[in-house]
Amino acid sequence: MPNGHPRDRAHAADAVVDLSRRRRDVGDARSSTARVRPRGARAAVVAVLVAAAAAAQGDSRPADDGAAGARTTPPFPTATADAMLRLRDGSGTLDDLKAVVDAETAAGRLDAVAWWLATAEPALASASPAAKTAAAAMQRELRKRRAAPQEDRALVARSISRADALLGKKNVDSARKAAAGAAALLEVLDVPDAAKTFAALREKLEKAPAGDADAREAERDRVASAATVEAGRKRFDERLAALLAQYEAAGCRVGRTSIERALASGAAASWLSPANHGAATIRLRRAARLMEKSRALKLMARYDGRVSFFLECRPLACVRSGATSIDATLSDGVELAVLPGDRVQVAFAVPDPEELEGEPVDPTVVALVGAALDGAAVPASGWKLNLSGDPTKDDAKLRKAPVARKTKNKLLKRALEDAPDEVGDGVDAWRNAEWILEVPDLKDGMSAALFPFVDELVAWQTEAEEKGFKPIWFGAISKKFVLAYDVPE
Repeated sequence: MPNGHPRDRAHAADAVVDLSRRRRDVGDARSSTARVRPRGARAAVVAVLVAAAAAAQGDSRPADDGAAGARTTPPFPTATADAMLRLRDGSGTLDDLKAVVDAETAAGRLDAVAWWLATAEPALASASPAAKTAAAAMQRELRKRRAAPQEDRALVARSISRADALLGKKNVDSARKAAAGAAALLEVLDVPDAAKTFAALREKLEKAPAGDADAREAERDRVASAATVEAGRKRFDERLAALLAQYEAAGCRVGRTSIERALASGAAASWLSPANHGAATIRLRRAARLMEKSRALKLMARYDGRVSFFLECRPLACVRSGATSIDATLSDGVELAVLPGDRVQVAFAVPDPEELEGEPVDPTVVALVGAALDGAAVPASGWKLNLSGDPTKDDAKLRKAPVARKTKNKLLKRALEDAPDEVGDGVDAWRNAEWILEVPDLKDGMSAALFPFVDELVAWQTEAEEKGFKPIWFGAISKKFVLAYDVPE
């Protein structure tokens, strides 16, 4: 069984370490009683385990920014930075909150003040009445300072009124588009009264039947309202840029989730193109790795071939070689600093069916997957299959990852005993295997290939268990195989 020398294992600065090794073949065998790959066909034997490597930045090449889960000090005076860290951890005091609020107010970052006040609420829930009174006073002062100017309130009011008028004329589809713009503005502007009005409108829109009753009237409204829509889009862009800048300077989890909602609303209103939405998301997530406490996700690969890791649809590269894929027969893998909402994907280099010996057939992929998030095993239900097979697409559809069923090799052993003329390494693998793995064909989800649980796979599972992981077997008959894991909140 392959074992890496200690000097080859991942360092704190290496997210993926490329360790080359001669590939081994684990052949398939034929049987008159089971569907398997034709003799000579090469099966892609895949195994992914989980172990340590390095903290990953939002950049495609991870940097050594500290251990996963570490807290990074923001660019502030030490006292303010320490106060922020305590507030993030839920151990902050009223003095900590006052220090942060004063610093951010002086810097003109009033959105950040709102984020930190919300962050401190759980810690102040059990505070003294005097502390709660002081915090409430900070909230009142913030509302005065942060209130949207008259032109912003008028813009939001026009947007809501337009959507309401369209709904009144039963032009529901157009009303929903107009409402999407109003929703985007309300995510970036502080207009509480308008938010209440909009909530009532949204409830009516949800119940209204789709369609426009008067298409001509809807078109006239679109032309007449073009200036309002453009003004809304421009104001949204300005506020989004300001929010991102404030987060980069003094961010916390509340701020990140607020900006994520704004990004989603901007995309729904068609005010953010997919490219701009992606760029803003990358910028936000990159800053989040500096501003927030991350979680440690451990991944490691065992595979007769190459495997690539992706964080937020971007490939992680080996710091030493610059390669974006690794020989997975030896590499210990990666440890990533991740945040809730991050998508981590593992892509396996599946052989091209045309390059396989014999009649071209889809390869059989078998994967041993293990994962640990902050030391807790990730269950099978946490993994999804990327149906597009492209880990760089952030809108890829996912489905439940196909689990390979492990069963006793009774039927095939009996069949081969009745066929003594069947010889060869592949047949011997079937004859000697105590267990077999049954994997589905993704084309129909029903038919399956059978794969012998050979000694090398047994050794890989044993190694994973000895390291304290709970490995899971996945597999499929497929030309592409990409597993995805979304870090939970």
